[in-house]
Amino acid sequence: MTWTSELRPNEPVLDAGSATPVTPQGYSTGYVPRDYESRPVGYHKAGAPAYGKGVLIPRSEWDDRIAEKEKNKSRISDILDAAGVPSTDQNGTNYCWFFGVVGACQARRAVAGLPYVALSPACGAAQIKGFRNQGGWGADAVEWMVEHGVCSTDLWPQAAISRKYLTDEATAQAATFKLVEWDDVEEYDFDALMSELLQPDPIPCALGLDWWGHLIFACDGVKLGTGKYGVRIRNSWGADYGDNGYAVLEERKARGDAYGIRVMSATDYA
Repeated sequence: MTWTSELRPNEPVLDAGSATPVTPQGYSTGYVPRDYESRPVGYHKAGAPAYGKGVLIPRSEWDDRIAEKEKNKSRISDILDAAGVPSTDQNGTNYCWFFGVVGACQARRAVAGLPYVALSPACGAAQIKGFRNQGGWGADAVEWMVEHGVCSTDLWPQAAISRKYLTDEATAQAATFKLVEWDDVEEYDFDALMSELLQPDPIPCALGLDWWGHLIFACDGVKLGTGKYGVRIRNSWGADYGDNGYAVLEERKARGDAYGIRVMSATDYA
């Protein structure tokens, strides 16, 4: 008899037959699909810190790795829960494309054993969009995190679109929360995505989904049955979505534009 992953009590499983989730009142999506012609896999601005490609883990190893992480509670979701990292809340903005990247960055900090700092997606998204409430794609957020970083919500509330928060103090603090190293995951490659999550030192992945028009972040590999797999995600629609922001996407629903968050700025790791 095959085993399956134990799911969280209230998290939905979205499979090939599931409809696009209804967006709760007061929320939005806002993800613009990546243009792979202008930004192919491996694209990054000249002079930007290194990106890489993760080590591919064969499917024959997935069951054992998933089981080990579940037994040891070493999944990213376990680490986030233990650290008390809450679900983010984009609260009426179209900034999911930045919230998902920041969520993955906060997860990376938690995996590294760093204290939780609530980072502000709006700090970057509002500046990119000229303080307009507009959608975007993950590459914009990744590039901003590399060049500028984002400040904490103490200086810029996570969903605030206002120039009054653009202060010298916020800009200086943002520079201490930059993205240094990431993996540009192969286009729509589920095996590559799972391989990021199943590394001994797991790599959270911002994940843009064309079918949903939404960007979230993936945190765990999940076994759904014999030869059936999925990923656990965390949304940016607050704690009321799913199980404290968590849901599971079956393989066909989890193919998208993914960025594995490996290393944040050196000041974070001092």
